[in-house]
Amino acid sequence: MVTLLAKIFIKDSEDKIKQREAYGMLCGVIGILFNVLLFIGKFLAGTLSNSIAITADAFNNLSDAGSSIVTLLGFKLAWAKPDTEHPFGHGRIEYVSGLVVAAAILFWVTNSSVTPSEKSCIRRKQSSRSLWQ
Repeated sequence: MVTLLAKIFIKDSEDKIKQREAYGMLCGVIGILFNVLLFIGKFLAGTLSNSIAITADAFNNLSDAGSSIVTLLGFKLAWAKPDTEHPFGHGRIEYVSGLVVAAAILFWVTNSSVTPSEKSCIRRKQSSRSLWQ
């Protein structure tokens, strides 16, 4: 699939650096697109089936798309030409974008609440009766 898309969107060039950048951008955009499509499909499936697990997995795909956007932005910025303030280029920005993704995930985990899941489990436990009672 990537080979077919690369033939369509990436021109053959003698400049291997530009070609590598084009492959990185293409793969990043494809990843974002498919993660958003997976989010939509899983969110609809989770909502229609009233499944917290599928809905949570949908938001996992959405967070993957978000982290891919940050990574793609870092990838694009890293290819900027050297200037007077950065005579060796901007390659380290890729590490900074990875740090931003890690910080966002840490923030999400520490601030998210599992109470909707817990409430759902409590409601199910109270409403289900055991055969042994």
